[in-house]
Amino acid sequence: MSRGDFDMKKTGYILGLIFLIAILVSFTFVNILFAQQIEDSQIELTVLDDGFVHVEYKLTINNITTLDIPLIGTPDENLIILVIDESGTPLAYEINKTDNTISIITLESKEVTISYYTQTITFKEGETWTLNLTAPFDTKITLPPNSLVTKISPLPVLVDAKGDQPIFTFNPGNIEIKYMILYPQPEKLTKPATNQTQSQTSKETTTTQPSQTTEPTKTPQENNKFNMTYVVVIIIAIGAIVTILVALKMKGKSFEDLSEEDQEIIKAIEQLGGEAFQSDIQKLVNLPTTTLWRRIKKLEKLGYLRVEKRYGRNYIIIQ
Repeated sequence: MSRGDFDMKKTGYILGLIFLIAILVSFTFVNILFAQQIEDSQIELTVLDDGFVHVEYKLTINNITTLDIPLIGTPDENLIILVIDESGTPLAYEINKTDNTISIITLESKEVTISYYTQTITFKEGETWTLNLTAPFDTKITLPPNSLVTKISPLPVLVDAKGDQPIFTFNPGNIEIKYMILYPQPEKLTKPATNQTQSQTSKETTTTQPSQTTEPTKTPQENNKFNMTYVVVIIIAIGAIVTILVALKMKGKSFEDLSEEDQEIIKAIEQLGGEAFQSDIQKLVNLPTTTLWRRIKKLEKLGYLRVEKRYGRNYIIIQ
């Protein structure tokens, strides 16, 4: 190797090292600048039982005119996105869908609040919900009432509860929580059974002198046995009647007679465990809200589905 080639190679190493140092310095400068822009930050997530999540940023900033913040999930365009300052004045903003960030014209505000709903960070498999997100700041997460956590990663720095709602606080980073919602079952009221003592009298007449004899009274054990026999017979009869009615109701009902869209709705509910909120079904069948609701009501009239109201939302159950 000639001296000229050696000097050229050495120069290349030096330039590469300078370029690497410049990148590290720039990255550090950007982080320091971002940290200087935001004095305090907190994110609160409130998870609803239908998978929607209310996201709220609370930021205390220095005297700056614009602010770029990474978002958690994609804001639902059908619901309001609120960006205000400390006095409640709306601030102009623009959402960059490419990198999922929001650019805010702060007008030198001291505090900025960002509030929106998203359903892109939750999904349901059977009875299990999964919440998955990347938090840019310290984040407090409140799960729905009666939530049973089956997996949580990483471990939260703080665990709390508000009534029957679990609350977890995490440091910035990737967060995953798996949970199930245990809906309370209504209590069944039973009426205590009463035993009645029955007595029978018989009258026997003789040729010489009339006489009256009374049969011995049945013991409570005999009465209970007598009553239980009737109860068993009644239960069997009711079961037979219900079976016949169901058979008559289902007679002539064919799954193949339904349209492809109706079959897809029923299959989606089966995939969700046989019952689900309408919003969860819509994620799988990809139908407009009004179209889906019209078909659900038709399937309810045909006896395939049952619609209930839970927490003010439509809850669909396969019959």
